[in-house]
Amino acid sequence: MKTIFVSDVHLSENFPNLVKKFLNFLSKNKKNLKFLYILGDLFDFWIGDDNQTELSKKISLFIKNLVKNGTSCYFIRGNRDFLIGKKYANSCGMKIIPNNSVLKIQGYSIIVMHGDQLLKKDKIYKIFSKFSRNRIIKNAFLKLPLKIRIKIAKILRKISISQKKKKKIFLIDKKNVEKIMNKNKASILIHGHTHICKSYRVSKKKICISLGSWENFGSMVKIEKKRISLFKFSI
Repeated sequence: MKTIFVSDVHLSENFPNLVKKFLNFLSKNKKNLKFLYILGDLFDFWIGDDNQTELSKKISLFIKNLVKNGTSCYFIRGNRDFLIGKKYANSCGMKIIPNNSVLKIQGYSIIVMHGDQLLKKDKIYKIFSKFSRNRIIKNAFLKLPLKIRIKIAKILRKISISQKKKKKIFLIDKKNVEKIMNKNKASILIHGHTHICKSYRVSKKKICISLGSWENFGSMVKIEKKRISLFKFSI
């Protein structure tokens, strides 16, 4: 049996080939897939569970079939899809878990998160982060008409893209990484958000693994037969 972690797929109606390739990836890996962890930004943006599209329905149906066939699916909200709620999660058959969840898998103690909390954030991102994590603001946003939410989402997406061009936003605060791992007694930390596919040692017995975004390449972390591996592959 195997466990797979992915992040930052950024599915969108504007990129149907990416949707197809991601679903093909899941199909190829569904054999003996015990656990699937999606660590945020599955969608390019999400404005509420009430905004059902052909894409959201397609993804929910596919994941639900995976779950029916024996795969347990878990999801951590990202900065692009932090508004995904229990309604959509239930339609997929997946469970939403919080950032900093600690997992015990095949002898490993693993902490998982989206990853934005690990960065040396600038002022603009700090404002956005407070917005996306504040329950009162999220509830107020979800009460707005769909048309207004779509406009706001497009503005936020432009801000996110502009920030992505600033390399400093993806600088990891390694002291914070080690602090979180020590606090949770974890030997491995897996995250997304940085769009950089790499792994590095935090200390002699601690490893941090960063999943890449699904732009030109896909990436995943796989645990199988007590071996943990990071893969980068063409899509």
